[in-house]
Amino acid sequence: GLETDVVALAIEGVRLTVRDGMMLPLDDLIAGDAEAQAMLAGTAPALTNALKMDGKIYYLTREFNNMCIHYNTKLFTDAGVEPPKKDWTWDDFVNVGKKLTKGEAGNQIFGFGIPFFNFGLQPWFLTNSTSPLSPDWTKSNLDDPKVLESVKFLHSLVYESKIAPSVGSGFSNGASMLAGGRLAMTGGGHWLLDTYLSNNFKDVNVQYWPRKTSSTSVFGSGGWGINKRSKDPKLAFALIKELNSLETQKAIAAVGDAVPGLEAATEIPAFKDFPANSKIFYECLRDAKPVPCPANYTEMEGIFMRHMQEIMSNAVTPEQGLEQAHKELSAAMAKLST
Repeated sequence: GLETDVVALAIEGVRLTVRDGMMLPLDDLIAGDAEAQAMLAGTAPALTNALKMDGKIYYLTREFNNMCIHYNTKLFTDAGVEPPKKDWTWDDFVNVGKKLTKGEAGNQIFGFGIPFFNFGLQPWFLTNSTSPLSPDWTKSNLDDPKVLESVKFLHSLVYESKIAPSVGSGFSNGASMLAGGRLAMTGGGHWLLDTYLSNNFKDVNVQYWPRKTSSTSVFGSGGWGINKRSKDPKLAFALIKELNSLETQKAIAAVGDAVPGLEAATEIPAFKDFPANSKIFYECLRDAKPVPCPANYTEMEGIFMRHMQEIMSNAVTPEQGLEQAHKELSAAMAKLST
């Protein structure tokens, strides 16, 4: 069959491909190439480091996404609520959410729509200085009291403060519900702009995630790598540089999907001017961690989300759900190190 020379991959698959010996380290190719070095210099270190393994660069960052709060500016103005500040807290967030939650079934507006997927839930852990996995992504950290605190807080948004609809409800598409005026806030990255632009929805702005103990954000990225079996790595590398050029990345920036890896590509009006606070999409990388992506990412995500679903639908308490999830995830992580 035909061998692929150049591989485009999301961070979730990086460790697996490197562990299985499929990818060529790029360090030597970069060392002798001024153009590639300029690309690295123009890319936030957090992005480059996220795609490294054992200190080596296997992928050059193409693009990334993060999580921030998107809010409907019209609903805020109508309710007389100040837009969220950069350093707002979990408590501020709940207070704002309460002011914006109103109406009865059928015409109810909720303060916040929970982005109920693995990446979307990570900020609640990071802003509480914790994570579902250990820092080196080898062990479950679901027995950390701070993880429980974060999950209980998330649970309380639906069942106590009631500013969020249940995760299985018809409010699951945050961007279209925000655009339709049914949600005042949701969480997401730059990819939500696609929905706003296609609905001609302009009443939206973004802000950093509210914090408990930390302002740390989450990001997920993707990059270009070279297959170890490539017959002509130099030619493959030339192609990667072309695919990662400033012109190509400016085109990525303009379409309202991912955020380009090169900071200079985010300076174009199509990216910068909408929403008003869009500078935070790239700025967040000053204090951000990559979404935990061990080599068994798919299994880890499955375990975590299955138990989160049980917790959020009230089938189990947060304590019970996390205890079970920790047992299951610990066993899965132990298999990985053998």
